[in-house]
Amino acid sequence: MTLDGSKLLNFGRILSLGPTGSFDESLIESGIVGYDPNYNKYRMVYAAYAKGTDGNPANGSVGLAWSEDLFHWRKDPLAPIFQKSGIAGTPDYGGITGPTIWFENNTYYLFYIGISADGYEAGTKTINMATAPDIYGPWTRHPNNPIIPPVADTWRKNHCFHPFVMKVDGTYYMFFNAGNPEQIGYATSTNLLDWVVDDVNSPVLLNDPDQSKWDGMFVGDPWIYKVDNKWYMSYYAYNGTTAHDGIATTTEEDFPLGWVKSPKNPILKYNMDGTTNRGAKPCIVQTENAHYHFYTSFDENGNYLALAYESIALNQGNRPDKGYNPNIIKGFNPNIGYMARKRAVTSSAQELLHVKQANPDEDFANYFAPWAGTLEVDTTGLRNDINGPNAEINTKLLHSSITGGKSYDLIVNCKTSRSQPVQVSVAYYQDESFKYGDTSLSKTIGTTQDTITMKLTPADIINNLYVALSCPNSQSGDVLWWISASLKEST
Repeated sequence: MTLDGSKLLNFGRILSLGPTGSFDESLIESGIVGYDPNYNKYRMVYAAYAKGTDGNPANGSVGLAWSEDLFHWRKDPLAPIFQKSGIAGTPDYGGITGPTIWFENNTYYLFYIGISADGYEAGTKTINMATAPDIYGPWTRHPNNPIIPPVADTWRKNHCFHPFVMKVDGTYYMFFNAGNPEQIGYATSTNLLDWVVDDVNSPVLLNDPDQSKWDGMFVGDPWIYKVDNKWYMSYYAYNGTTAHDGIATTTEEDFPLGWVKSPKNPILKYNMDGTTNRGAKPCIVQTENAHYHFYTSFDENGNYLALAYESIALNQGNRPDKGYNPNIIKGFNPNIGYMARKRAVTSSAQELLHVKQANPDEDFANYFAPWAGTLEVDTTGLRNDINGPNAEINTKLLHSSITGGKSYDLIVNCKTSRSQPVQVSVAYYQDESFKYGDTSLSKTIGTTQDTITMKLTPADIINNLYVALSCPNSQSGDVLWWISASLKEST
């Protein structure tokens, strides 16, 4: 089954703005993901802005986050990993944005947009490069930065933005957007250090001359990937009002030229998940059975990084956004299915583990209340906030020493964002057989925190108890918060 990224399901927010005073307090965007062999997990670098004295974005830098499943990300406390030079006359005097990483021969190549003045994409924008032996540095700037500057009276006049680097048949290609209006062209290199822009054939992808069209003002932020024998370009387009992501394709014979926009465009749409957001600045990760589309979005609280995806499991009808399905847990990689729930527990605490949410900068808490027995919780893949129709949260409680012959109460605390009461259902099931998958209890709760209690008989309590919390009548824009879950002996 071919996954080309044209049938995306929105997962939503994966990374949010930092707390007051942090390097990424004001704005985050352009999350670029790749597998890091040195750390054996997925790495995301992203553009981050602090808040200036005037309250606007300032001091653009490079943030870092990590994930093991591509859905759940934690910011690295050592970030930012790369910052502006602060040296007058240098191309990145004012800040850094649009980072992307290429790793080869134990060297990290950081390609980025240099900002010549302080502020959001202020001054002249140029493409620059730095190298390091480790993702944390130390970083050495290319002595000839900028490696790609704007050139007057060409398609790349004014500014150059968002480099994407790839390698085909021994040649490195860099696709980037430039000019006014912004359009997409490319450069080539034999060593990653010296680049030649094809100003004769660039731009290779243009905006629609009709500004009323979805891509009528500019196109940019390219990301290239291959499906079967066809090359795909995912890109961001803007018409002055709304922003979307689209795709274009070309053949192996015509590459790097011959790009044709897809009739399915836009494939990631403005207001896709029912909130005021945008699809912008794509990054694509392909696995054997899935296509992940990372993008930048925003709401009334500012920018955030988000994810949409397409998978074989999804195309076969296993839709984790369509209510309770014991075979797929929302928040886990859908390719893994229930096998993801068999991951080993790493702690043997004598009470429920206290765990932080996937994004520690969020305002609401996500803790598991302690209890008196021996109990562990597998928090791998846990997402504590969910939104949209038929929202669902799942987790796994494991217990190894419960007194036989006694009954226990399963206590779930939660709350919703709606001003009107919403029905919340709790279901639990056992091991791989999902023996209790059809056992559930529903309760209508309001916007304040509420508790749902289920009685578990001794026969229910064996091992590996999975708990699912869902809103079967939730609507687009609703949010359900998982506050805590615990077991205690019934009185």
